[in-house]
Amino acid sequence: YARIAAMVKGYKAKNPDTVFVDGGDTFDGSPVAQLTQGASVIPVLNAMGYDVMVPGNRDFAWNKESFLAVTKGGTTTGTISNGVTSPGVTSPGLNFPIVAANLLDADTKLPVFPRYYIKKTANLKIAFIGLTSPLAGGARKADGTPGFLVEGALTGATTPNGFKIEDEISSLAATIRQTENPDLVVVLSHLGYYQDRKFAARSTGIDVIVGAHTHHNVTSPPAIPNADGSRKVVVTQAGSHGKYLGKLDLQVRDKKVVSYTNELVRVTAANAPVPDPAVQALADAAYAPFKAKLDEVVGYSTTVIER
Repeated sequence: YARIAAMVKGYKAKNPDTVFVDGGDTFDGSPVAQLTQGASVIPVLNAMGYDVMVPGNRDFAWNKESFLAVTKGGTTTGTISNGVTSPGVTSPGLNFPIVAANLLDADTKLPVFPRYYIKKTANLKIAFIGLTSPLAGGARKADGTPGFLVEGALTGATTPNGFKIEDEISSLAATIRQTENPDLVVVLSHLGYYQDRKFAARSTGIDVIVGAHTHHNVTSPPAIPNADGSRKVVVTQAGSHGKYLGKLDLQVRDKKVVSYTNELVRVTAANAPVPDPAVQALADAAYAPFKAKLDEVVGYSTTVIER
């Protein structure tokens, strides 16, 4: 976290039109996050300078009440994770926008988060539309009843390819262009790389899809002709687990992408020799209560174990 934050601050200092986004699976995936139902991650994320994010399927690993507490502020319900009882943990909630055009509350049938967010930089106005995974629809309330619905997920669908919402998002993009007049419309997606490519070809009004979920290291993003041939949609993804910081540079003219370059920047000491001290302190504080257990040696390997 701290090295990524330092790298992003450097990019933002050089280019005032830099925007920092997150593709989800952020509240789960590490022992500390699991032991606190994601709540311990929030202060760290809030210090990193994010502009907007979309939730991923792993962010719904806990019940509805805990997910809403983590993202919007409140206390989690507690859980059993890896054999350790987790008490309820209070989260301040995210201090930056989270978007999801297709996520509905199962009780109210209303959107859980804004469907899109408008970000104004020094020279650009960018619309971000969020698309979470259909797998998020499996999240339950603490009493076991359905917590969320994913709009467009086919009945009984359990994988992201069971997703039919291209026309609705195209309509939303058209409305955003008419009412907000942005320079770019970007979809933050947690559908997966191949699903994003299909979505680009079957939709209209979108300039870029920044994806996640399938952990693809996309070094050379394709520009895919959209459904009506009016635009080519740049589709990218930057791996997983914080190994890379995706750096997509866009040249924009007359509200279209005219050229682009992409780089997967390895998150290493060489690229970020001085970790952001504020973020590092928050990460250390989150780890501290679990340090004794997590630092316990349970075995050794003579080879690298890599996921």
